Amino acid sequence: MGDLAVVLLGPSETTGRVAPQLGPDAVPAADAGGVADRAAVVGVATEPWPAFTADHEGVRAAVAPAPYFAVQAWHRHPAYLDRLASALERARTVTGEDVHVLFTAPGPRTEPAPEEVVFLRETAEAVSGHVGVRHRSIAWTSGVQGPSSLTALTALVEAHGRRAVVRCSLDPLARPDGVADEAAALGLELTDASLDPGELPAVLAAVVATVAEHEHLGVGGR
Repeated sequence: MGDLAVVLLGPSETTGRVAPQLGPDAVPAADAGGVADRAAVVGVATEPWPAFTADHEGVRAAVAPAPYFAVQAWHRHPAYLDRLASALERARTVTGEDVHVLFTAPGPRTEPAPEEVVFLRETAEAVSGHVGVRHRSIAWTSGVQGPSSLTALTALVEAHGRRAVVRCSLDPLARPDGVADEAAALGLELTDASLDPGELPAVLAAVVATVAEHEHLGVGGR
């Protein structure tokens, strides 16, 4: 990446693990001051939804005087959507195309903000459009106000008579969330169609390359 540095925002255990996979020019937010001598710095969270946005200003101050470019969200980036769509296509070759798809994401710690709800809806719509999903719903996987995974799965069984479902997690870190156990308790056959966590560095690299191209930072990428 040359004179361009990347600062990863997110849980420290995640950013510390992922940053080395992006190369020597990427650091966790805690080490942002170490790249203040770069020609430009891109800040991006390890999660695609509008997460850790409040942390950008602290990073901006830490890297000054380097110009700082903050990525607020990347859930509409083709590198992310294409990988989710591919995982979903693979799952539907096993289940059949008429299967119901439940798109899930970890619930915010507090009541979801409007932009977080928009993220969940927009990502589900975009991936569904790639693959041609006819039956879908969205849900959070932890206790917040709004549709929960347990509520959604229960409705599929009791109101729609579904006995099988494909779950597409929008969490690129694939954190344990209990959805498989919820489905099993309801007698639902669950097929997973989620992003492999090992793909996250490549997705982030593509996001950074897009920023570099858009801002004319002189950095190539795929």
